Amino acid sequence: ALFDGPPLSLSQGGGARGRTARAFRAGQNGNRGVSAVRSQVLARAAAAVRQLEAVLVRASERQSSVAGAGFRVHKGQQLSSSPGEGGEGMVIVGGKSFSMLVLEDAIFDWKNSSVAKALVAEAIAEQDIEKGLGGDAIPPETTAADALSRLESGDLAFESQYALGTDNLAAGHHASAASFEATIAMAERDVGYAHTDLLAAQARVDTEQAAADALLVTLDAKKAVVSDKETALTDAQTAEAAATAAVTTATTEVSTATSAVSAAQAAVAAQQTVYDAAQQTADTALSDITTAQTSGVDVVALTTTLSTLQGIADSEKATLTTLEADVTAAQTTLATAEAGLTTAQAAETAAKAATTAAQADLTTAQTDEATAQSAYDAQLQVLAAEEATRDERQAVYDALAAALAAYQAKKSLAQQNAVQAAVTAYNSATIPANNVAGT
Repeated sequence: ALFDGPPLSLSQGGGARGRTARAFRAGQNGNRGVSAVRSQVLARAAAAVRQLEAVLVRASERQSSVAGAGFRVHKGQQLSSSPGEGGEGMVIVGGKSFSMLVLEDAIFDWKNSSVAKALVAEAIAEQDIEKGLGGDAIPPETTAADALSRLESGDLAFESQYALGTDNLAAGHHASAASFEATIAMAERDVGYAHTDLLAAQARVDTEQAAADALLVTLDAKKAVVSDKETALTDAQTAEAAATAAVTTATTEVSTATSAVSAAQAAVAAQQTVYDAAQQTADTALSDITTAQTSGVDVVALTTTLSTLQGIADSEKATLTTLEADVTAAQTTLATAEAGLTTAQAAETAAKAATTAAQADLTTAQTDEATAQSAYDAQLQVLAAEEATRDERQAVYDALAAALAAYQAKKSLAQQNAVQAAVTAYNSATIPANNVAGT
């Protein structure tokens, strides 16, 4: 629980310089000026304390020993806090005063803890650290155990190089963490933007779909009108065909009646000739009787002949009268047929006009249908384009959401495995047991 605060810079406090502070307290540092060393130690310790603030405050609030976590208590002291402005050997952290001696021991022991040593092993393995040190300050063949041994021996030149390298490492870690957090923040932002774009694209799809549905309703109505007009045209064409057939029938009837009139008139003419001849014969017989009477000739026989001839003439006259009546009847039939033909022709003309009008109505309806179909097809293309855009936005959103989830999972996994990774790195290094402190 004490290590769940912000990451610590390995260079702040310094492994050998932590020991220098311890040596200063024991009066064993004869190579450096007391005030200069004290000032440097206090400055480095204060910097380290600022990073350890959360850990120390939590520890002091719980009034617990931190020896088991790699912070060895000096001379049985425990980390504690007390109000006040602080003085020499005191550091104020979070408004509380801490004993500098206790803090120096804590910093020194942390530098020699398993966690610190594991991070040193990691630093030695990092090519970026080697590059940051000029490529040869800590040779690649230097092992973690070698580095720790040189630090433990008080090699101040190497310790300075180590401080520089670990500063770079800490900066790199902090930069990487900041960059990673920024990446997550940008991913969250991009997911938000993508979601907004997706919602907007879906809204446009819904709008275009509604427009397409409305145009489809219009198109269906136009199709229904076309269907009605097609039925009306079929009916008009049927009526026209019937009218044409009626004209044909009436024409036939007129022709038949005309022929009947002609035949009747011919019969009358023939009968007129027969009648005229019979009447002429009777008239001749009558003339003979008159002449005979004048001459005193017996006219009895002539009278009988006249009576017979006149009877024949009268019979032919009756036949002629009948035939003349037939002509009149035939003419009446003809007149009726002609009137029927006129009526049929008028009906045919009206039927043809109705067919023409029905065809025009159908053409108009078909034009309207074609216009509605074109509008609907165009709207479908617009809808398809918006759906394609929506699908692209969906793909972008899904990809960004997946990336964000991966980043978040990576962050969570990194947080969960941070201590385990450090322990693994430490265990893989060859470090003498007597160099391990606080374990």
